[in-house]
Amino acid sequence: MMSNHKIPVRTGGYLFWYRRTGSSMLSGITQDSEKKKFNDKIIRAAARNADETIKAIEYPKEKTHNPYYEPVPFCLGEAYKIKQVCKKIRILMMIPWMVTGGADKFNLEFVSGLNKEKYEIGILTTVASDNEWHQRFEEYTDEIFHLPDFLDAAHYAEFVSHYISSREVDIVFLSNSYCGYYMLPWLRKHFPKLFIIDYVHMEEWYWKAGGYARISGMMGGFLDKSYVCNSATRDVMIHKFDRDAGSVKTMYIGVDVEKYERSQVKSGGLYQKFHIQEDKEIVLFPCRMHPQKRPFLMLDIAQKVCSKKENVLFVAVGDGVQLGELKAAIQDRNLEQFVICTGRSDNMREFYKDAKLTLICSLKEGLALTAYESCAMGVPVISSDVGGQKDLIDCSVGRLIKTCQDEKDGIDNKKYDSKEVEEFTDAILLFLEDARLYKECSKNCRKRVEKNFSTKTMCRNMEKEMEELVLNVKIAKQHEKMTQMLWKQQKYAEEFYISYMVMEEREKECEEVWNARCYFESKFLQLENKRRIKRFDKYALFRCIKKYVCKMFIKLKNRKSMRLYR
Repeated sequence: MMSNHKIPVRTGGYLFWYRRTGSSMLSGITQDSEKKKFNDKIIRAAARNADETIKAIEYPKEKTHNPYYEPVPFCLGEAYKIKQVCKKIRILMMIPWMVTGGADKFNLEFVSGLNKEKYEIGILTTVASDNEWHQRFEEYTDEIFHLPDFLDAAHYAEFVSHYISSREVDIVFLSNSYCGYYMLPWLRKHFPKLFIIDYVHMEEWYWKAGGYARISGMMGGFLDKSYVCNSATRDVMIHKFDRDAGSVKTMYIGVDVEKYERSQVKSGGLYQKFHIQEDKEIVLFPCRMHPQKRPFLMLDIAQKVCSKKENVLFVAVGDGVQLGELKAAIQDRNLEQFVICTGRSDNMREFYKDAKLTLICSLKEGLALTAYESCAMGVPVISSDVGGQKDLIDCSVGRLIKTCQDEKDGIDNKKYDSKEVEEFTDAILLFLEDARLYKECSKNCRKRVEKNFSTKTMCRNMEKEMEELVLNVKIAKQHEKMTQMLWKQQKYAEEFYISYMVMEEREKECEEVWNARCYFESKFLQLENKRRIKRFDKYALFRCIKKYVCKMFIKLKNRKSMRLYR
């Protein structure tokens, strides 16, 4: 193909799933040296005629090569539109990726729980990722497009317009997609009949001055409604980002109460799997090992608890950027018999089944999915009083501990207030030692979740909201007025989106420079270490002997044995 001047294009992502065995044809070819030589000969012969001037195109691209590209909407004729057999409300969901996480679990629960007789949903992702949860989402919709896998970022808006036009989308649902937010004025300009909603999980002051809550607040004029997972975030949206109170509604994510049912899981699996002594009482710490979750505060709490009660084991479940550092700290503090790290697990139910308590000491949360799951399994929760945790956790199901750390001062501070550590410790010990209190709270946990916090309730409430939205004539008229206003502003909407693309490109360039700097610094340190080792080798033995003699001298001096030393 290259000898005929064809341009190779490599797309990313998983397109087809198959089993690879040791006896397959491919394995037979690669393991047979004669066949391999024969193949190499054919490849070399073909390569002689290849056009070496061709530049291949590879996705995903690190950054756009044309940030000033002006997106043009697709206006498709009737022949290109995908018709429905029976009329349904069509939803386009824009999310960053499909990976393990609380926000992503909500996306999956929403997609899986929708009434497929009334709704049809498609999903676009906007951030380059391995999307390891793709197969989970694919069980409920075959309309999934990972834009970074086959598009330059400058053309995302055009593809979105093509999808909206060809599927005759009724509602665009945004969740944690920065790109999607900056696209809103352009979408509103070209699609006046489109309804746009979003879901915000929490505000994050340490990231972009509020994170997705901030951008949702700033773009509120283009959104028909915003949903948040807790009351605290709703207050922030209204009072900090000036959103109209009627346009922001709390919609609890909840948990699948049928799946997280204690009686459906066998006990003892965790003890057997990790060879834990039967007399150990397990305190679960389920989360990403990330500064936001404060895993090193968990370590301080574990050290304090285990100094007062030895038969307690803290089990940290999850992976993340600080997992390696955490494991090293456990060894340094000699806590191997009191704290273990299991890595990520896809079966959290067996952990909750054997756990006595769940510990959440995050600096920032919306309303933690692990809190829902733990309560559904009848396991009391000891949590930091952040975000919307108080909407679920109170004295009837656990304890809330006020945090002494301010996220605005940075989230990766490993020095924690002794008062906070002490309060967490006292709460944990109280539940471990008071059997009556524990039994009462365990019952309350399940009742509280069943009553107010199930995913079925969330999905039915979201369906009701969307049905009312698409039938709202008043909002439809407001769309028309806004569309007319945006057309009067000429190219404002296009330039707004272009500005975002330029900002993203500059950010990627800065990241490249920073990564290069870190790389060369590491190489420089390696060279310096080699030089130091060479200089050290000359006097290494002498210094070791001198150090040893000095230590011995001090010991003997303390024993008043100077004569023996001489």
